[in-house]
Amino acid sequence: MNPTQYAQDPSIHEMRREENPVTKANGLSRYTFWWLRNLFQTGLKRPIDEADIYETLSAHQSEQLSYQFEDRWKLELKKDRPSFLRVIVAIYGWTILANGFMIVQPLCLGGLVSYFAPGQTTISKTEAYYYAGGIVACSFVPVAVFHHFILYIFQIGMKIRVACCSLLYKKALRITKAAGTDGLTGQVINLMSNDVAKFDTATGFVHDIWKGPIELVVLGWFIYREIGVAGLIGIAFLLSFIPLQDQ
Repeated sequence: MNPTQYAQDPSIHEMRREENPVTKANGLSRYTFWWLRNLFQTGLKRPIDEADIYETLSAHQSEQLSYQFEDRWKLELKKDRPSFLRVIVAIYGWTILANGFMIVQPLCLGGLVSYFAPGQTTISKTEAYYYAGGIVACSFVPVAVFHHFILYIFQIGMKIRVACCSLLYKKALRITKAAGTDGLTGQVINLMSNDVAKFDTATGFVHDIWKGPIELVVLGWFIYREIGVAGLIGIAFLLSFIPLQDQ
């Protein structure tokens, strides 16, 4: 169903969805996704349709998200050089930051290996235990919460997308007919249908912006030590494909 048909279908607007069971689910049910069992059972019997989808959580509703973004944006407009990126970071920066702690595991591994180096005296036995515990924790936590983390990080991206779409929609309503003839309305629709969708997956890879260069330098050094200049030529060849990604 395209957006025009969706807007003209009265049955959808009159539909009363079932309350989302996650709001009343206990900790075990949330962890095991048991609260989705009824939806899974329905999907086994027949294809899931619009009426089977649960009510949108209040934290995911466009009205609440757009007001939050709009208030932040009004504060940002008071600055000399307003930036929408700063608005996103101010609202969701700390929630996305948790993904960056995955780099702790190699740091702990490096500390533990250094403890067993011949003649070292800087790392105590207690610190070595801490490093070992950090390695175990960093290995166990992703396994235990992987699916929840993926759901969480994509929900953040979805919230940003919904909020941006709401702000763009409000902007489109303020565009005059004269401006609409210049193609601005079409640009807004294109932003809402294509460009804003990038936020859905961007939150899962945002840490690669700072993590990638660090990994490149470290791995480049090890490759240079083992192979020499030929290894750096190979890295440069792979990096040459980066500018082509936007083509």
